[in-house]
Amino acid sequence: MWRLAMCRLVAGYAWSRDGASTLSELVELAARAAEKDPYLYKAYSQETHCHGYGFVLLYRIEGDAWRILYERYDAYGANLSEEEACRRNIEAVKGATERLKAILATADEAFIIFHVRRASGESPRGSMNAHPFFVKSRRWSGALEIYLAHNGSIDKSSLAHELHLSPDDYTDSHLLALSIARRLEAGEEDIVRILVENYKYTITAYNIAILVLEDKSGSVFPSMYLASGYSEDLDEAKKEYYKHYIFTQSTAAGIVSSTIRDLAVANGVPVEFSQAGKAVYSITVSEGLVKQAYLTETRQ
Repeated sequence: MWRLAMCRLVAGYAWSRDGASTLSELVELAARAAEKDPYLYKAYSQETHCHGYGFVLLYRIEGDAWRILYERYDAYGANLSEEEACRRNIEAVKGATERLKAILATADEAFIIFHVRRASGESPRGSMNAHPFFVKSRRWSGALEIYLAHNGSIDKSSLAHELHLSPDDYTDSHLLALSIARRLEAGEEDIVRILVENYKYTITAYNIAILVLEDKSGSVFPSMYLASGYSEDLDEAKKEYYKHYIFTQSTAAGIVSSTIRDLAVANGVPVEFSQAGKAVYSITVSEGLVKQAYLTETRQ
């Protein structure tokens, strides 16, 4: 049985205080999408993404060292009814966006992944299964931290078999993060190539944001990778739900889910949007946003 995952996502990089303010606006709109999402209703007859949230924020002020904030939360498991857990999660998302707004108002440079989740009944719940997932890895140049958030469903049984792990103990997205980490440890260098090759596991959608932090003699070197794609077997309502959009501004760039894009346009957020298509992008401090590769429909 497919374990569907329905989520909303903001991921991007800002290299000025104005750009950080734009990231803050988009995160605030993600909280609104969590509370009521017309695309989710048309696709799955649900309205809220209230099964937890998480974020990773990397920021710095006036060229100081990078600061890292990482948080995940899901009220599920606190002996609450599903309705009460949902309500608490929505309130927690709003609180998180207010805290992030205050921090981003001070940032001159920032990378962020912000994710709100709706899981199917069979998927693991709780704070440890909220996105983004964190795994440590390394390659020849040093230790890595990998933070991964995902919107969509992939073939977790095949991924678990590849990793010699039980599929019941992990979400599909967590398995994907572990797969990337292990391939890097085995000597592979190209994260873009790994993302392209893992697209074969897609069931519904393959919308992914990854923040990679590399430790070089105590200094943090960040990079971000974005993937966007969905199955052509989906009906039109689900395709519209899973579409993601690249946003660009003079000092910010990244990706957002369809609902957040619509809210940003309606609220006059000063960015330009283009459909991400089926592709992989990178974002680095030196080069900004670059389309790196296309995703193809080759399946398992």
